[in-house]
Amino acid sequence: MYETDSYNLSIDKITVDESAPDKAEGRLVTVSYSGRRMPSEVSVVLKSNEMPDILDCCQSISNEIFRSEFGFNSSVSLKFELKDDKGISIWHTSPNTYLRCPLNLTMNWSCDHLKKYIKSYVTLGMIEVPDEYFLEGNRLRTPDAVALVMDAMASGIEFMGSMFYMRDQMDHDRQVVEKAATAKS
Repeated sequence: MYETDSYNLSIDKITVDESAPDKAEGRLVTVSYSGRRMPSEVSVVLKSNEMPDILDCCQSISNEIFRSEFGFNSSVSLKFELKDDKGISIWHTSPNTYLRCPLNLTMNWSCDHLKKYIKSYVTLGMIEVPDEYFLEGNRLRTPDAVALVMDAMASGIEFMGSMFYMRDQMDHDRQVVEKAATAKS
């Protein structure tokens, strides 16, 4: 593998607007990130503090990051879903405590080889929390839930980006054509 055959995405900062006077109208979520290009940011309105809305908001942010980083056409897409009904869990390792969230990533590619062989991937988001973590009511604090889901989605974007960089090495049909052309030379 060459040094350029991997893609790194850094989520630099996540802000959930807590100053919105009426949270029922939604709050702005802004994600600052660094990848292939200059550091950038994406903002999307979070409709509610419910997990399906958090997933939708983060999915929209992820799609925008992916398009911005790679400029793909509409035939390339990514979709995240909770891996199972358990969703978010606590992982305690001495001396640290983490929240973790596994997501299934379903991918649609324009490259026939990738479309055939790389259809899904499981990502794992993790954030460290204090040993004594307090809930808001009966749920995670919204900024923590967004950070956890975005960590999992960033891992999926990195995976797809790395596959994009390596597709020439993995595309069997292209390699066959190139070898045939070289043999004729």
